Amino acid sequence: MMTCFCITRRRHEGRAELEAEVLREMKEQGAPVTAVIARDRKLIVQEHSGEMRLSEAIDAARWSAASDLSAPLSPWFAKITKRVQHL
Repeated sequence: MMTCFCITRRRHEGRAELEAEVLREMKEQGAPVTAVIARDRKLIVQEHSGEMRLSEAIDAARWSAASDLSAPLSPWFAKITKRVQHL
């Protein structure tokens, strides 16, 4: 079985750091997000799920549907918000 990865580049290193930290924390809390394998400066390496990425699903959805997409993750968003405020 082949392992696939998704590598994303953020414009700002701080944004990449924050995103990786949020994804790691969400994963630890049991959220259905892909695992962060590594982060180096502006790059984030994640496992590739083979499915549509969350950002793509939100972009493709209507505004009303976008709020429905975030509803199942809201408990994790609350925990992450508290964690991010301490960074």
